[in-house]
Amino acid sequence: MKRSPENPPPADAQSRKKARPVICYPLDDLPPRPMEVFRAARASLTKTAEITALPREAACFEVPAGHFFRISCIDGPQVGDLNLWSADNPDERFY
Repeated sequence: MKRSPENPPPADAQSRKKARPVICYPLDDLPPRPMEVFRAARASLTKTAEITALPREAACFEVPAGHFFRISCIDGPQVGDLNLWSADNPDERFY
């Protein structure tokens, strides 16, 4: 990914990339997931789009009801904010 001059990497970028990820929410406290449902859905998934959010930038996209989206870190460990809203009801949100 090529960076623009307006968005240079921070001075400590290399040390940040070497940092180990931190689990913020212990998995033991979460209810069991219906993995068989997710496996069945993944068997027929088709990638329809790809969006890259540059460092210190935002990206917006719509996900139709019943569809999935995946977030991948392509350049080492990252910290990011995730804000989700219902298109039909902005009061229904997750962040």
